Amino acid sequence: MTVAYSVKSYLSAVGAAAIYVSVFDQNPKSVGVCRDLDRSLGNLRSLMNVPVTFGWVAWSQPYEALLAIAKTPDLMVRTRDDGVKVPISLPEVVERISNLAERSAIVLTPHKAVVERATELSLSVEREFEKLRTSGQLAAFNTAYKNYRQSAAANGEKVLPYWRAQEQLRRVTIKALATSGSRSLSQQKLGELISQQFPWFSSMLLDSPRKRA
Repeated sequence: MTVAYSVKSYLSAVGAAAIYVSVFDQNPKSVGVCRDLDRSLGNLRSLMNVPVTFGWVAWSQPYEALLAIAKTPDLMVRTRDDGVKVPISLPEVVERISNLAERSAIVLTPHKAVVERATELSLSVEREFEKLRTSGQLAAFNTAYKNYRQSAAANGEKVLPYWRAQEQLRRVTIKALATSGSRSLSQQKLGELISQQFPWFSSMLLDSPRKRA
């Protein structure tokens, strides 16, 4: 289950975490919580020394609450009448997790739905970035970054690299779109959010559209 970059960007921006059931030959092997499925899968395979896969994945935001569910005693077994504990099936494990989440008022979103939402959102993010480019606001952001970097260097200070600034700019846009009721943002609203994330970026630059340099 490889997760596309656009999906990872969306999940990271909204602070989502995955609760999963790993399986081998369709038999549940573990229940865990993570923020990066690809990395966790690699760790699981190294730890278990078998090519496990994810039999089920769902997403939510309360990481610690999901972790508490994953650590529920005997989550993956049932006790027979003779007192012996035996493994239960994947559907049974998933049902238990879902019931525990419901009792804790945790909304679990299926992985497929998250991927579809993230894919749709990535298109909206690209449209917003195109607006920033055509309005000249992205050029203004780049100019402000250069000025900030030069000023910091003159004072012997280090600043975040440009690629990281771009990454954070994208995260701000993703989060704003994910939490809004529409798939577009006003330039003023986006400008306010960017200025909050980057104090060195004067809101005056965003409020004054410029032509691309």
